Amino acid sequence: FVCDVRDEASIRATVDAVVESHGGIDVLVNSAGIAAPTFVARMTPEQWHDIFQVNAMGTAMVCKAVIPHMKRGGGGHIINIGSIQARRTTRGMAAYGASKAGVLGLSKALASEYARQEIRVNAICPGGVSTPMTAAGFPVDNIDPALFARIAPQMPTIGQPEEIAALVAYISSPEARFMTGSGITIDGGQLA
Repeated sequence: FVCDVRDEASIRATVDAVVESHGGIDVLVNSAGIAAPTFVARMTPEQWHDIFQVNAMGTAMVCKAVIPHMKRGGGGHIINIGSIQARRTTRGMAAYGASKAGVLGLSKALASEYARQEIRVNAICPGGVSTPMTAAGFPVDNIDPALFARIAPQMPTIGQPEEIAALVAYISSPEARFMTGSGITIDGGQLA
C-alpha cells in the first residue's frame, strides 16, 4: 500500500485498505521521515513546514487513524521512529531534531492516553543507519567535516535497517508487554 503521510485522506484510505485486506492492525511502525540540513537562519518557512508535516504531524495523523482499529481489536503496538537528534541535535539539523523530539513527546503522550486500552506506544531513537536518506549525505554549508566525524557512531560500522527491525520485532512481541512510553536509543554509542 502507498500512503502520503502529509494527506489525511490518503492516510484514512490506506488504513481502511489495510484493515479490509488483513482484518485489523496489530502493529504500526511510523518510519516516514525527511531532513533538509540547513542552518536555522537560512531555513525557509516551507522547509520547516515540510519537515514537521512528514516527521511529526504525519506520525500523529497515522496514529490517529489506526488507534480506533486497535481499540476495536483489543489493543496493539505503535512504534514511532524518532532519532537521536531528538535528544541532542547537531548544527544544521534544528528542524529535523525538533520534529523528532515531537515524535518522542507524542509517543509518551499516546502511551499515557491509551495504556488502559492495551495499546502500547514506544519510540525508537536510532543514530546513523544505512538508508537512502543517510546515503545521500547531510551536506550543510560551511560545516567542518570533523564535526561529522565527532558525531559518528562509536562502533566501527553504521547501523543497518535489519537491526532496527529486530528491535521493532522485540518491542511488538509478548516479551515486551510491560514496555510503553519508552524512547529506546540504538545508536552505536553516539550519545555515550
